[in-house]
Amino acid sequence: MALTAKEMMLEALAQLEQVNMTEAHSLLENRQVTLLDIREKVEFEAGHIDGAEHISRGLLEFMIEAHPKFSDRSIPVLVYCKTGGRSALAGATLKRMGFERVLNLEGGFDAWTQGQNIPEGMTD
Repeated sequence: MALTAKEMMLEALAQLEQVNMTEAHSLLENRQVTLLDIREKVEFEAGHIDGAEHISRGLLEFMIEAHPKFSDRSIPVLVYCKTGGRSALAGATLKRMGFERVLNLEGGFDAWTQGQNIPEGMTD
């Protein structure tokens, strides 16, 4: 049976731990994850979360293995895109590639830049 893009995204989301802004800030502040932006290069260059590594989703499978920040697949990876859909699909791919803990940023970069759920006093 063929799946729609939405069905594939929902299936991928079910495989990943969802992280809200508060949790993301804490994980990043405590250096407990490697942050991965899988948006297109032009999106990344227009703005990104500080400290994010960039690999476009279209090149993920080919580029991640050569990237030194992702050589240890036991280190958690926090993945984000614009709103969370592409990152869910990328996260599911990372799980298939052997990454042990892959987290998806709820709401993606849009939510991050809007400051949703950020604890008082914490900003980018």
